[in-house]
Amino acid sequence: MVDVIGKHLKWCRENGMILSVNVIDNPITLAQLKRMFIMGGTEDISKVFNSVEEADRHLKKSGF
Repeated sequence: MVDVIGKHLKWCRENGMILSVNVIDNPITLAQLKRMFIMGGTEDISKVFNSVEEADRHLKKSGF
C-alpha cells in the first residue's frame, strides 16, 4: 500500500499538486504516511494535523 500511494503522490506532484493536507492521529499510520511522502517527493508540501479543525485553519490561512 505504501508503494501504491507513494506512486500516486508522485503522479499528483507531477500534475500540479501544490499542497497535501492530512489528518492523522495514529503513530503507525503517521510513520507509513511519511514514507509515502518521501516516495512521492511531497515531503515539502505535505502537512499533517491532529484534527480536522487544525487542518481547516491551515487551509484557510493558505488561501484555500
